[in-house]
Amino acid sequence: MQNKYEINSKIDSYIERLSNSGIIKSFYPNAITKALDIPLTPTLERLNRLVEDEVLELKFEIRCHEGSHVIDILNDYSKYLDKEVYCIYCGEYVYIDMSNISPIYYIREEYKEYLKKKNKMNIERHKEIYLKELPITV
Repeated sequence: MQNKYEINSKIDSYIERLSNSGIIKSFYPNAITKALDIPLTPTLERLNRLVEDEVLELKFEIRCHEGSHVIDILNDYSKYLDKEVYCIYCGEYVYIDMSNISPIYYIREEYKEYLKKKNKMNIERHKEIYLKELPITV
């Protein structure tokens, strides 16, 4: 069994890789648990901490029961909860409860920019170290 520190480190590294990919903008918690083979509860705890630290932004997808189409993505789902919403994809009204509300985490642009700067500084630092260690012959 992995301890909390190992799990947090794995999650942080994975999110950093996702951020650096330039392709991934958001992800579901289950994607993290499957990719890293870790339990959901500590994953959610860590992701929510990263929301507090402004690395991630938590939003919620409202999905249609029938076709699993995304009806809306929002910060607060309370205005939809226990109400019927029209799905333009299936042409029916859908009753919204917790079974069709999913958390989705977005990687904040500020964090992506921070990583770009950090990576650039690391490259420059490694280049300086490498150049200092080169044997010079006259």
